[in-house]
Amino acid sequence: MKNIDKYKNDLKLLTAKGDELVVSMKYHCYPENIKKQIKSAFGDEEKVEEFIKNIIPFNKEYQS
Repeated sequence: MKNIDKYKNDLKLLTAKGDELVVSMKYHCYPENIKKQIKSAFGDEEKVEEFIKNIIPFNKEYQS
C-alpha cells in the first residue's frame, strides 16, 4: 500500500466519523427537530428508534 492510499483511506474514515458527529451534535442540541427529520426520512417509527439508538454520543466521541 502506497502512502497516498493510506491517506485516502484515513480521509474517508475521518469524513465518515465527522458525518456521524454532525448528526450526534445536532441531535444533542435539538433532539425533537432532528427526530422529526429522521422520521420524515425513514417513515417507520421502528427504524427511527433504531437510528436514534445508534447515534454515537457526541460528548464521548468528539476530540478537541
